[in-house]
Amino acid sequence: MSEASVEGIGEQLRAAREHHHITLRGASRRLKIREAYLKALEDEDFAVLPQGAYVLGFLRNYALLLHLNYRELRDQYRKQFGGKIAEETEIAPEASTRKRIGFILTPARVIAFTIIVGSALFLWYLFSQYQSLTRPPILELSSPLEGEVFNARSIRITGRTDHNATLRINGEEVHLSTEGIFEREFVALKNGPESLEIVSENRISGKQTIIHRNFNVALPSSDAILPNGGNTTGTTAPVDTGITISIRTLDSVWFRVSVDDGANEDFLMEDGQTRTFHAKSKIYVRSGKAYAAYVSVNSKPEELMGTTSVVERTWTLSDL
Repeated sequence: MSEASVEGIGEQLRAAREHHHITLRGASRRLKIREAYLKALEDEDFAVLPQGAYVLGFLRNYALLLHLNYRELRDQYRKQFGGKIAEETEIAPEASTRKRIGFILTPARVIAFTIIVGSALFLWYLFSQYQSLTRPPILELSSPLEGEVFNARSIRITGRTDHNATLRINGEEVHLSTEGIFEREFVALKNGPESLEIVSENRISGKQTIIHRNFNVALPSSDAILPNGGNTTGTTAPVDTGITISIRTLDSVWFRVSVDDGANEDFLMEDGQTRTFHAKSKIYVRSGKAYAAYVSVNSKPEELMGTTSVVERTWTLSDL
């Protein structure tokens, strides 16, 4: 490129820069163009500038910064040198005067962000529901307390678990309320230590929560239950004339009794009551709370009606 100067270009650039109170160093930082190149433009020393379109690129960016008419400066430069000048191209990043723009919140970005957040929340909800459905149930036992001593035969078992769990106390399933609250009566059959195993099982995953509870029973001597029924006896009948069954209860117990295949008799016996039935050949007994009832057949020692809530038993003369 010729070293001849373009009259007036450098003076216009310098005058505009000084008018705006901008130093060469300040302009260099803002334009990201070397200070030496800007000084060469003002001195019209084009020989030190890169060849070709870079000159026009530097000139355009400098003119825009100083609010000068770039087209006039470009035309003036072309008239001075003549010939075809390469059209300006994008200058390297160091020469860019575009102001960097930060993050812009657009409708598309808002929608994308909403979808991402919504999906994350939905996945978290599914995960929490899965955890809730498959985890071991919560199980709390309010009574009896560990090591508690009872002076009565009837002991109330109370607590709470998940309402959709299966609850068993000593192997027997117990009904739950809609809130998961359970209540069950335990009848002590003897003095001394007793134990409970309460198992709450998740119906879906089968995972269990188990509580073992130990307590003690200290019944007054008048209430103690002896193997043969103690101080409570039923009416007996001669054993050689058929079957005689005496029933004694430790709590309110419902019964259904049929003698010699006759009509069923349904009745409720309260704590401490005794009833006796006599048949020629057969007696059928169905009992709720069988664990709270004792039976004696033909004056033999008493035995529990059963160990679960509902029990059916039949005695025939041929079996005795």
